[in-house]
Amino acid sequence: MPALSESLSELSVKAKAAEDAVAAAREEGREKLEARLADLRSSAEQTQVQLEQAVTEARDAAESRRNELRSAVNAHVERIKADLDARKHTSDVKRAQRRADGAEQDATFAIGFAVFAIEQAEYAVLDAIVARNEADSVARA
Repeated sequence: MPALSESLSELSVKAKAAEDAVAAAREEGREKLEARLADLRSSAEQTQVQLEQAVTEARDAAESRRNELRSAVNAHVERIKADLDARKHTSDVKRAQRRADGAEQDATFAIGFAVFAIEQAEYAVLDAIVARNEADSVARA
């Protein structure tokens, strides 16, 4: 899993690329715009599959974390008589680590969703440009 800063950098690059593509699209012909739309549609579909996979993985990870927590609680009850202070420290560290892992997974999913949203926005803008060009052509005819 890439670092969150790398994922955010990728998101920034993707947003800038979408902005540049939309600016360039205003000067392109219909065929090129439609080809771009087809490429974006394919890319968006791939991103959607990746997001669905990320959701499944996150769901599986959450279930795994729940199972780990159940096991940890059971183990905790067994160890409580042995060493309360040592167990408490260990439990706090594990809880903090699980929370950090979950937060990182949530952030990664949010970044993936943002990339998907940018692709959808770029697609919608290009589709609007194609529609406007078509409307202008019909009006001139």
